[in-house]
Parts: sequence; C-alpha cells; structure tokens
Amino acid sequence: MSIDIPRAWEIARSVSPEYHHNACSFNVTNGGVLCDCDVIYKHTEYLDKANFYGSHGVIIKRQEQPSRVDCGHCPTSSGCIEVCMKAPSRQSGGL
Repeated sequence: MSIDIPRAWEIARSVSPEYHHNACSFNVTNGGVLCDCDVIYKHTEYLDKANFYGSHGVIIKRQEQPSRVDCGHCPTSSGCIEVCMKAPSRQSGGL
C-alpha cells in the first residue's frame, strides 16, 4: 500500500543528505520539502503492497490478500485468484 506523510518524513530525515539525489527536493531545500527521490521510492515500506505504514514503521492497515482456489484448469501451481475464468461456473454444476 505505502506509507503516510509523517512516516515519509521520518524516513527522509533518517538518512544523510548524500544518500538523497542531488536534485531531490529534500536536499535542494535543506530538509524543507519532503523527499522525492529513491530514499523514499525504493524504501521497503513504500514498496510493500500489502501494508500501509505510519509513524515509527507501525502497520496502520493491512490489505487482504485475495483467496486462491485450485480449479484444475490453470497451468500454475499457485491456483487462481478469487474466481477462475477458465473453470466451469458453480451455477453450471462445475466447481
């Protein structure tokens, strides 16, 4: 999901200026504007698609992962997500 604004400020302030890109707003304004470089965009919390992080890295919200079913029609071992588009429907007497 991502991170909230207070968490983004914590991350931006936690690293030395030399780790920010030269054109990063945080560097250009001496910390006056929030970071807009890889310090934020490549941070593991920012890239985490399943959780929304708040101050101090606390998870504020978790995104539910879609359920997987084994339909027997999909070529992958991971199964289908939610409803299989290839398998017969429950209404037609399939699955």
